[in-house]
Amino acid sequence: MAVPTDGRPIGFWLKLVDRLIDTRLEASLGGLSRRHWQVLNVARQGRASQSEIDARVRPFIGSEGTTVQEVADLLQRGWLISGTATLELTELGTSELARLLELVSADRTTLMIGIAPEEYASTVSVLERMARNLGWTPLENRPATPP
Repeated sequence: MAVPTDGRPIGFWLKLVDRLIDTRLEASLGGLSRRHWQVLNVARQGRASQSEIDARVRPFIGSEGTTVQEVADLLQRGWLISGTATLELTELGTSELARLLELVSADRTTLMIGIAPEEYASTVSVLERMARNLGWTPLENRPATPP
């Protein structure tokens, strides 16, 4: 097991990796943000209201945040369609999401270079336990997809 060499705390690494993921993801998404990506992934799972989308991505937007702007942008692009109270992917949105998924999958492959699946699973398990120790409960909605 690798031992950290410079003594920086976990908070440094969490924030750094999160920013690097955002930067890489936004470059791959060609002008879309991580929030756009999350909205698309919620919509991929079926019809959802604006409040359901926000609940699913709550860890990324905070307790007062919303994805209203991202939803509006995706509606304008023709990637989402609004029903009476729900949003869903259009045919164009489905094909664009598939195209973007290929790019994001390549980024995930890069992210995992030199990391065994067991190491990744262990890291996620430890982070989940830390979150629970700080008050997070599994009843809170989880993000739409891993970044």
